[in-house]
Amino acid sequence: MTTTGMRSQKLAFEEAVEAQFDGAYDGSRRVGLERELIAYRHSPDITEPVPVADLRQALAGVPDVGFEPGGQVELHPGPSETAAAAVAVLRERERAARAALAAVGIHLAAVGLDPWRSPERLGLQLTDHRYRAMDRHFDKIGPAGRRFMRQTAGLQVCVDLRPGVEGVVQWRAANLISPVLAALFANSRVCGGRRLNTDGGRTAVCLATDPARMAYGRLGRSPGLVGEYLRFATTAPPLSERLADVDAHLTTLFPAVRPRGRYLEVRALDSVPGSDLGPAVALTTALLAVPGAADEIVSALDGIDVPGLWALAAGPGIRHPILNGLAAGLVRIAQAAAADLPSGYLPPDQDGLARVAERAGLRSARP
Repeated sequence: MTTTGMRSQKLAFEEAVEAQFDGAYDGSRRVGLERELIAYRHSPDITEPVPVADLRQALAGVPDVGFEPGGQVELHPGPSETAAAAVAVLRERERAARAALAAVGIHLAAVGLDPWRSPERLGLQLTDHRYRAMDRHFDKIGPAGRRFMRQTAGLQVCVDLRPGVEGVVQWRAANLISPVLAALFANSRVCGGRRLNTDGGRTAVCLATDPARMAYGRLGRSPGLVGEYLRFATTAPPLSERLADVDAHLTTLFPAVRPRGRYLEVRALDSVPGSDLGPAVALTTALLAVPGAADEIVSALDGIDVPGLWALAAGPGIRHPILNGLAAGLVRIAQAAAADLPSGYLPPDQDGLARVAERAGLRSARP
């Protein structure tokens, strides 16, 4: 590439990354959710993969459905004006998807890792260039990439990004709380028929997949968020020449928190059981939708060993006293922040923050 070409590409990267942090200037606090679920059949062999073609046919009448490379079902309704409404819409989509699949003997598991099949057993079910390039790239690093693509299922919580300085603090807060959220709602107890030593199996997979592309614990450390993310984006190698275009390349980065222009996409959570959906969304949004909460998080956690927190989340998890104490503190911040949100914005107490506060080991989080 010529010197002029290199300068042009650098400028394109800078502009593209800046655009990822534009923020929502209308003052909205919309919430969007994406939920991934593991498809399986009870018989004759639960380890038999469910072909994406079968899933597509059964789910043809259900809106907002997609698929992941291992055959995971993805539900992604558009954003809602409140967290409560986002949860309600997602649950409606999930009920419709489960009913349509049950009619043909297919079921969905809300877990962070496929409990029954290995990556090899599942195969690469989406075979366009993007996924084949990802598969080849991750294989050069180790086996975790295949697990990440084919076996993992997450819950993504998207919250409108505030512009300016408030958005910088919000970005930093989102990265600080992510390992605690991952540990608090860890749901990866079994993988490929084997009981794990941790509930944080999906987190462990993410940490091992491609540190240059995931950057867990390395983002949100500096007020210079554009420069920080630019360094991350330009350090991660392109997956292929066809994916070297700036916009395409940015979609192949998978940090725990990903900027998406007007909103932040928090990717740290496992796919949780239905009873934990409301609490997980309530806690995440309460912490990120109120400026004062983000300020308090950064003030309390700035300088903490975030890579160390991720290692704990992938290991002993919420049972570890450091993570347990941090989780209790975040619940208190969220409970205070809830008073600054409009009535009905969060899921109701029986499906929201009160449920989080009652979780084992967090009883000290009661107000």
